Amino acid sequence: MAIAVPRAGFPGVWARSSSRWRATWLLTPLWIRVTWILTLAVGLTGIVVIWGQLASGDVLKAIGAVAYVVTPLGSGILITWAGVRLRGKRRWAWLTIGAGVALWGVGEIIWEVYVIIGVDPSYPGIADVFYLAAYPTLFVGVLLLPQIRSHKWERVRLGLDAAAGTVAVVALAWTTYLSDAIHMDPEAGVLGNFVTMAYPIMDVVLFLAVLILATRQSAYRFAGRIVILAMAMLVTAMADTIYLSKLGAGTYADGDPLDAVWLAGYVLFAVAASFVAAPTEVREQADQPSRLWPMIAPYTAVAILVAATVKEGDGHATLLQAASALVALLVIARQGVSIRENREAVETQRNDLVASISHELRTPLTAIAGFIEVLDEGSELDEDERAEMIGIVNSQTRHLSRIVGDLIRVARGRLQDIPLTLEDVAVTDLVASAIDMLGTAAGTSTIAAHIKPGLRIRADRDRIRQALVNYLTNAGRYGEGTVEIRASSTSDGALIEVHDNGPGIPKKYEFSVWERFERGAHTFMSGVQGSGLGLPIARGLVAAHHGHTGYRRSELLGGACFWLTIPSSANTNTLLYRAPAPKPSLVGVTKV
Repeated sequence: MAIAVPRAGFPGVWARSSSRWRATWLLTPLWIRVTWILTLAVGLTGIVVIWGQLASGDVLKAIGAVAYVVTPLGSGILITWAGVRLRGKRRWAWLTIGAGVALWGVGEIIWEVYVIIGVDPSYPGIADVFYLAAYPTLFVGVLLLPQIRSHKWERVRLGLDAAAGTVAVVALAWTTYLSDAIHMDPEAGVLGNFVTMAYPIMDVVLFLAVLILATRQSAYRFAGRIVILAMAMLVTAMADTIYLSKLGAGTYADGDPLDAVWLAGYVLFAVAASFVAAPTEVREQADQPSRLWPMIAPYTAVAILVAATVKEGDGHATLLQAASALVALLVIARQGVSIRENREAVETQRNDLVASISHELRTPLTAIAGFIEVLDEGSELDEDERAEMIGIVNSQTRHLSRIVGDLIRVARGRLQDIPLTLEDVAVTDLVASAIDMLGTAAGTSTIAAHIKPGLRIRADRDRIRQALVNYLTNAGRYGEGTVEIRASSTSDGALIEVHDNGPGIPKKYEFSVWERFERGAHTFMSGVQGSGLGLPIARGLVAAHHGHTGYRRSELLGGACFWLTIPSSANTNTLLYRAPAPKPSLVGVTKV
C-alpha cells in the first residue's frame, strides 16, 4: 500500500516567509520604513510615467530628476542599513554594495544642483567621479560576498574558467559596442578621453560582477537577495549599453523611455535591500553529485564569441575563422568529455582501492581469526602451545595496527614521520620471521634463503620485516612459484634482495610503481589483487632508516628483484629507486 507523505509545498513556504517579513517590518525603525516606501513609490512612479510618456517634456524631466536622486540614494541607504545588521564578511560585502549604489545617488545630486543653479555641468566633472566610483565599489562588494571554501586546484580551475569567461565578455563587449563608444577626441584632453573610455569599461565590470554572482558557490540554497542583486546590476549595465548606442546615434534626450530602465535597476536594488534586512532562513541543501553543466557554463561566453567572430564576416567566414571557430567548439566539447572521463576514472579507482585495501588487511585478520578459533576450541592445547598462539595473534594484531597507521601516513604523504625503535637484529631471524608472517600469502611458492652467517643490522625489527613481507607478498603474487632471498654485507651496511621467477615489471613502470596507488601493468586488471600501497610503504620504511631501496631485473631467476640496503650508521637520507646489480659475496646457504 502506498503511503502519502505530506510535503511542505509553496503555501507553507509562503506562510513562513510572510511571518518573517511581518516580524521584520514591525521591528524596523520608522525612518527606514519611510525611506523604503518613499524610494519604491518615487521609483515606480518614475518608471510608469517615463516609460509610458504620460507627461510633457518638461514634466518628464522634472519627474526624472527627482526619481534619479531619490531612488539610488534611498536604495544605497537601505542596503547600508541592512548590512550593518549582519556580521562577518556579509556585513562588509553589503556595506560596500550599499556604498556603491549610494555613490550613483550622490552623483545625481551634484548633477541636479548644477541644473538648478543654471550652470552647465562640465565634462568631465565632479559628478563623473561619483558615477565612475560606484562601479568598482559594487564589484568589490560582490567579491566580498562569502562563498564555500574550496581546495587549491578547484580555485585554480575556477580562476581559469573566470579568465576564459572574462576574455570572452570583454571581446564581445568590444565587438558589439565598445569599439564604437570609445573615441579619442584630441580636443577633449587626456582627462576627458579617460572618462569617455572609463564608462563603457565600467559596464563590462558590471557584467563580470553578474557572471560572478551567477557562478557563486554557497552552502545554502540560492538566496533571493543574490538573485535580485544580480538582476539590478544586469538591468543597469544593459541600460548603460543602450545609452551609449543611442548617444552615438544622436537619438537620446532627457525623458527618454530608457530612463525608466535605469530607474528599474535602482528599484531592484531597493528590493534587494529588503531581502538583506529580512532574517535568513537557514535551509541547508543536500549534497548532490557534481553536474556537468555548471563546469561548462563559463564557456558559454566563449561559444557566443565564436559565433560573433563568424558573424563579423557577414556570414562568409574565411577558412581561418571557420577553423578557429571549429577548434574552439571542439575544445569546449573536449572539456566536457574530459570532466566526464576523469569522474569515471576516479570512481573506478576508488572502488578498486576499497577492494584492494580490504585484501591487504585480510591476511593478518585471517591469521588472527584462525588462531582465536583454535584457542577457543582447543581445550587440549598445553600451556606452551597456547602461549605460542597468543604470541602470534598479538604479533599479527600489532602488524595490522601498523598497516592501518601506514595507510593513513601514505594518504597524508607523511611516511617520513614513521617512529622507529632501533635494536641490533640478526638478519637470519629477521628473514625467517618475515616468511612466517606470510601465511597463505606465500601461496604454493618455494622460498629459499641465502644469508651470510652472522650478518646483523641496527634497525627497527618490525618495520624492516614489514618491508620484506611486502616484497615477499609481491613475489608470491606475481611470481611463478620460486622465490629466493639473498642477504650480504656491503661497504656501509647490509643488502637484502628478494628474487622471483615471474615476468618482472615492464620497463615503463619501473619508476611509477613506487608512487601511491600505482599498480604498474596491473592497474586495469581487477582480478589481480593489490592496493598500489605496498611499495610506497616499503620505500618509506627503508627511507626512515636512511637506507636505499629499488628494483632491477633479477639476474638469478629472470623475474623481479626488489632490494634494500640498511646502512651501518644513519649517515644519509637519500632515496634511490634503482641501483646497479651488486655482486654479493655469500658465505653459507640456509634453506627455508
